[in-house]
Amino acid sequence: MADAITWQAVQAVADRLPLITVANGYRTNAGNSVLTEQLQADPGRGAVERLSVHLDRIAREPATLEGEDWTLQLIVQADVESNVANAQQRAHAVMADVFDLFPSGGIELPIDAGLVDVEAQTAEFLTRVDGSNASVAQIRLQAIVRLSS
Repeated sequence: MADAITWQAVQAVADRLPLITVANGYRTNAGNSVLTEQLQADPGRGAVERLSVHLDRIAREPATLEGEDWTLQLIVQADVESNVANAQQRAHAVMADVFDLFPSGGIELPIDAGLVDVEAQTAEFLTRVDGSNASVAQIRLQAIVRLSS
């Protein structure tokens, strides 16, 4: 049995985030550490910036002529360790990189169930999340899943 549609969308976003590297023209190398679990340990790449992806909200739209659409709100969380001198600045840079990766108007990504159209929409900056020593930016993505017929 295939993975849940929601997990397919999370994984599609997580699979695209490693493109965020300086070598690919972005401001940061945040794509070197991408997690799909909020409490997952750093994969050991020594990254100063870490990205994690999780589902926040879901709505299933009524059947249309094209099939059934799912609207998901995904969060990409960027954590930058505060022990670096410019942690806030780097959190802003990572946020900008995520907005560049998922531009206005969206980008279509293939999933087993069909296509997911993903667009970065808003961001929020958090301080001292759960007592952690990090600057955190949460970027909200809208993902519309269009199922194959």
